[in-house]
Amino acid sequence: MTRVLLVDDARLMAELEGTALGRSSFELVPVRAGEDIVALAARLLPDVILLRNGESFPDALEACRALESDPVTREIPVVYIGLGLHRQRYLSAGVKVFIPRPVTRHELQEAMRHVLRLRDRVALRRRVRLPVRLLVDQRVIEGRSVNLSITGALLDLCRRIDPGQCGTLCFTAAGREVELAAEVVRYGPGPGIDRGVGVRFVGIDAHTVAWLSRFVRTEGERRAAASSGVAP
Repeated sequence: MTRVLLVDDARLMAELEGTALGRSSFELVPVRAGEDIVALAARLLPDVILLRNGESFPDALEACRALESDPVTREIPVVYIGLGLHRQRYLSAGVKVFIPRPVTRHELQEAMRHVLRLRDRVALRRRVRLPVRLLVDQRVIEGRSVNLSITGALLDLCRRIDPGQCGTLCFTAAGREVELAAEVVRYGPGPGIDRGVGVRFVGIDAHTVAWLSRFVRTEGERRAAASSGVAP
């Protein structure tokens, strides 16, 4: 299910509930007046943030800048609805899609499809070292990840495993227990002697894709900062 963080706007909510966004494939999470949108986004890790200025949330531009500057939330696509003359200002603040008012239901749905397609095309791969377990045919194979992305991983495992086998990759990251269906796609040279198992993730849901993308990017930035001696 695709999670949409929505600024509390009664009219906009009513419009959305009458579209595909208000049905089972989307979870609409309203942001109430006065809530910290950056803290809420960092906690919920939505797939998309839908935002527009209004009496209940007058500081949308500052919120966009804050979301863009926070490494945990900067990869969450923001769709903004506003006056056309403000387009460049919001795009410069990190908004991925700007929809001029008045907005139609069709424009909203197209904007959502667009940002989700963009997100799915960005398959970042970063060096991420984590203890992992690969569960295959009631066997538990221990090891570590070498690198990680939203589409798969390279693993340093304690025993050989042949391509074509399927299982579940389990690990803990950022305080979250993760279990991903995975298929072994290659076995070849890698860290250690005769090790290096490539897996691709199967059937990963949209929310997990969004979370994993942000975790991988944040971990990559942390490692880069540590290697350069600069505090992240």
